[in-house]
Amino acid sequence: MKKIIVLWVISLIGIDAQAQLSEQERKAAIEEIVERIQLPEIPDYQVSVKKFGAKGDSVSNNKRAFDKAMSHLKKRKGGTLIVPKGVYTVNGPIHFVSNVNLHLEGGAKIRFGEDPKDYPMVLTSWEGTMLYNYSPLIYGNELENIAITGKGTIDGEGGGAWSAWKQLEDKDKQLSREMNHSGIPVEQRIFGEGHYLRPQLIQFVNSKNILLEEVTIEDSPFWCVHLLKSKSATLRGLKFDAHNFNNDGIDAEYASDILIEDVKFDNGDDNIAIKAGRDHEGRANTATPSENIVIRNNLLKGLHGVVIGSEMSAGVQNVYIENNKAWGYLKRGIYFKTNPDRGGFIRNITSMT
Repeated sequence: MKKIIVLWVISLIGIDAQAQLSEQERKAAIEEIVERIQLPEIPDYQVSVKKFGAKGDSVSNNKRAFDKAMSHLKKRKGGTLIVPKGVYTVNGPIHFVSNVNLHLEGGAKIRFGEDPKDYPMVLTSWEGTMLYNYSPLIYGNELENIAITGKGTIDGEGGGAWSAWKQLEDKDKQLSREMNHSGIPVEQRIFGEGHYLRPQLIQFVNSKNILLEEVTIEDSPFWCVHLLKSKSATLRGLKFDAHNFNNDGIDAEYASDILIEDVKFDNGDDNIAIKAGRDHEGRANTATPSENIVIRNNLLKGLHGVVIGSEMSAGVQNVYIENNKAWGYLKRGIYFKTNPDRGGFIRNITSMT
């Protein structure tokens, strides 16, 4: 990959130049992060989603079957939920529980419906501001030991009704920023019906010990994978085919101890974006920057490869980028971006090609 760094420097953002690490020091720093990351511990119990009435016929609504399966696994203290070959339409979100692996076998596809009324409001974030909005299509909050694995596909169906919201979102985007700047309590930042902020495809909030491995991710309404205030996550062997508006591949926000490796990106926007809140709210949370992130051995294709920002007001530090290659168009390989509202710091970013 040809290394290209574009840097916007403004008075509100501090960018610290790191002394050149020796190869030994760099390897030791990476190894320390990787060893600290914990893979999820999933009980041996396994059950097929078909046991709860799911039909992979591409027509039946399997929302109730997935809800029943997650409830069952919660009572069992966890296990692996098998999704066999077939196309499973789900009109509404899949809400995860702890100690569960959602495993999609080869030829299995989960395809989400696109009626906003099927997606209840949850605590989330939209472009760096915490608020309540339509549930991400796969969602979990305050969980541990969670995984999505297998050779199957997760399809957000974001190119239809959701995509039309891109032209309608500006008023709500500005409202969310005003609430941020004004310090409106998060519980009063209510969006959802009558508003036009598109949901993410996969989002885990305040969670830890996360694994996403091998699945293909397609057509998100908004960002594809969003790790928000989460830590100890491994994302490897994933494939992306997502070209709708703002289809970032992986967004890590207020996130720490993250390994992203052997991923094949093909996105309409950034491949990997490291974020840390925005503006007033982000600057008030500098105790939880995004940090200790290893990005290695990935194939990059999209708008930008690895991005720091633009919402990074709580700071980003200790990011190691190595042995990544472009396999198609990239406007920029590595991109640092912000604007005069944001502030924050970026430090200890190491790139080896």
